[in-house]
Amino acid sequence: MRLTNTGAAPLAFPAGYRLMPFYGIRPTGLKSSEYLRAVWLGEDQAATESEKAKKIKEPMVSATGVAWAAVENRYFAQIVAPLDGADTVAFHPLGQGQVYAVLAAPPFTLAPGQAMERSYLLYLGPQTEAALAAHGRGLEKLLDYGTFDLLARGVLVALRWLHRFVANYGFCIILLTVGLRLLLFPLAHHNLRSLRVMPRLLEQIHTIEDEPGTPHEEAAVRLKPLRRQYVRALLGSFLPLAIQIPIFFALYQALDSSLELRKAAFLFWVKDLSVMDPFFILPMLMGLAMILQQRLTAVSPQSDRTWIWMPVGFALLFAFFPAGLVLFWLTDTLFSVGQLAWITARAEAV
Repeated sequence: MRLTNTGAAPLAFPAGYRLMPFYGIRPTGLKSSEYLRAVWLGEDQAATESEKAKKIKEPMVSATGVAWAAVENRYFAQIVAPLDGADTVAFHPLGQGQVYAVLAAPPFTLAPGQAMERSYLLYLGPQTEAALAAHGRGLEKLLDYGTFDLLARGVLVALRWLHRFVANYGFCIILLTVGLRLLLFPLAHHNLRSLRVMPRLLEQIHTIEDEPGTPHEEAAVRLKPLRRQYVRALLGSFLPLAIQIPIFFALYQALDSSLELRKAAFLFWVKDLSVMDPFFILPMLMGLAMILQQRLTAVSPQSDRTWIWMPVGFALLFAFFPAGLVLFWLTDTLFSVGQLAWITARAEAV
């Protein structure tokens, strides 16, 4: 951009000037309003700041100059970056939960015949690390996969690598999930074995406690080793789970906003892994798999009936999730069912 004072007198711009390169960005995909954000990177390029678009009710101005400012939806972004200085940015509400960005240059004066040139980088495109990093200026910092960002990036690298050999992203998700489960097999095995042992130990404890006429001292002696085993089993079920949870949260976060899944078909009825299953087949299969999983861990028919509503609730919740996420959870649950069946068969054979 070039400004020239062609007059005979100095030309002052006490308020600088305003630049509005884009006028908002449309929401896209499921839960679209949750993904519309205003994001900016300070001129020190240390860390990004952001705010959900639906929370911006009046102009929100950055406290300092910015290296770039962006408005993003789930998969795409509008970015403007001042290349000659650090303008401030104001995000203005546009209605319907949308916002647009306006850059403000500092005050300046042009002498007669003087010209001023300012350059800006404008980006309108997909949110992929390769595309953003190619432009420098720390644009790749726009990508944020939440608490487990590094793990989520690793998941996406693995997913793209698998896609080099398997052309269907649905099958890539299945292979990636199975690969992670195999990697975590020892931990999961310990966790599931503890879950199998705990109900039986608890039943034995309750049986001894409810025995009529048993002296208190004798009951205490018999209960002590059982309670010690129960505590060990309880810790044995939680510790492996604590290690697995970050990995699977990272997988969830990576798949939830992965551009690769947009418009990616899986099987006959799933034409887009980034939107919900139109016929709810995957959520129903997931619910059935969870029921089977609970039957394998239940110690009695009564406990089985007590927890029957959990798979139903999960199936209803996941019914409106992207099909790619439901496919991941279904695959993970089926793997757990197989692992539980294997553990049960080995226990009965001993």
